[in-house]
Amino acid sequence: MSNLFDDFVTLATGEKKFWTHWQWYKKVFGEVIFKFFVSFISLLPIISKVFQAPTQSNSVANVETQLRSLFDWRALWLAAIFYLIAYLLYSLFCPKFIRTYNNFKDYKDYSHSPRWLVWLSEGIFKDKKQFPLLVQRLEIKGYLVKTSATLPQSGRQEKYVIDVLKNQTILSFAENGYYYEFGMPRLLDNSLDKEATEIAEREIFWELFGRYSSSRKYVRMIISILLAFSIALFGFVVLQYMISMTKYIF
Repeated sequence: MSNLFDDFVTLATGEKKFWTHWQWYKKVFGEVIFKFFVSFISLLPIISKVFQAPTQSNSVANVETQLRSLFDWRALWLAAIFYLIAYLLYSLFCPKFIRTYNNFKDYKDYSHSPRWLVWLSEGIFKDKKQFPLLVQRLEIKGYLVKTSATLPQSGRQEKYVIDVLKNQTILSFAENGYYYEFGMPRLLDNSLDKEATEIAEREIFWELFGRYSSSRKYVRMIISILLAFSIALFGFVVLQYMISMTKYIF
């Protein structure tokens, strides 16, 4: 199962992880599948009550017997429950960044200012595992500037500060004993460098995508386990149905 999950995931960073990443779940929790399982969960108790009615006729009883003989309805109900719980976890914990953008084209379609990437990076600063990785990658690619300046004080110790200036929005932070600045758009002689900004937008977007997609590992692990159980039960039901139909035909 782990190899199957690994095959679905290739981050912009080129890393492969054991658990699936958030962007993969967007396809798993498609509206058609979700509506089917929710509808089934809602209707199953009603159907059960109808079949259990004391005044049921012989024809209804025969239908009930035939339906029960096709496959185990309880297994299908459990598959739907596991799927629903996984979907709720996805809805609660999947980063907004991943839910909003499927790829860089989606990001560009919003016509954001290049400055918006600075604000989008803010969420990574709250993730102790992903933040150092983002700093490392941005420094390697030359999108961070080391500075000897100290962070502004506002009555409390700030891990980072965002300043909106005339030509640039700058995120200043401390990490590993150094002070860094991350600014967008890219400037040349204090003026907009359009070409460098376009390249930086794409590169930084995918770095952020990779970090957000890799976040909250243990929640993703639980979702993967729930989906594995749901798929296994659903597969069991389908196998039962095929066997029942084969016996009926032959």
